[in-house]
Amino acid sequence: MDQQIESGEYFLSREQKHINQRKEERLKQAIKTKERELEREKDFIPPEEENPTPTREEDIKTSVQNIKNFSKKRKSEKQSQDTDYILPSNKRTKNN
Repeated sequence: MDQQIESGEYFLSREQKHINQRKEERLKQAIKTKERELEREKDFIPPEEENPTPTREEDIKTSVQNIKNFSKKRKSEKQSQDTDYILPSNKRTKNN
């Protein structure tokens, strides 16, 4: 009761007390509503990517490098296969 006298609430009419009480309730509701909205928005924030996606230039460079490596590998395989079929000149036999 001493606190009401100090704040001036004791001397307010019933209507005035009711209005003040409703204002406080609405303020609390607004704060809670805002907190809930922020909690819901957290679900819609995408997570940060650990490895950022490469740019178009990087994609092209890696593709070109992969193609070069593949072609070198194929050439070396083809040369090794070609040499398997050809006999060295000293091992050739004459059938004449």
